[in-house]
Amino acid sequence: MRKEGDTGSVDVAVSVVRTLSAKSKGVPSAKLLATFEHLSDVATRFQHEDADYYRTALKEIIQQEETTNFRYLVVLLLGSEFEGRVAASVDSWHKVNTSIQGERYKQADISSKPLGVGVSA
Repeated sequence: MRKEGDTGSVDVAVSVVRTLSAKSKGVPSAKLLATFEHLSDVATRFQHEDADYYRTALKEIIQQEETTNFRYLVVLLLGSEFEGRVAASVDSWHKVNTSIQGERYKQADISSKPLGVGVSA
């Protein structure tokens, strides 16, 4: 049976996860994962209407913990009034970052070829 303040506990846990995932300075993925796990536990304990969603999301987060955009995945899973702006910013950053990495690769590729490779006689 649910108590009156139970939803508040889940709302606080969601807020903490959102705050950590939105920080511009990296929060260790283990800390973010532990916070999301706490959210899932609280929602289950209080039989929150979204408890199944949080459990399923937690399984996916565990599988993706080592990926580059781990924090962004958490933001998307929890939703946010800022998620559209965040998505656009991350997409822009990714395009620039990919372009820069591509240029570095091209430069490194030219200088790292062993002698005689790609040279016709």
